[in-house]
Amino acid sequence: VTIGPVCELPKEVGGPCRGHIIPRY
Repeated sequence: VTIGPVCELPKEVGGPCRGHIIPRY
């Protein structure tokens, strides 16, 4: 499940997105 725009790095790993989570591990 992708929340918000497609981001390479979510906020949890210091990405540029705020509160966006992507299933990329």
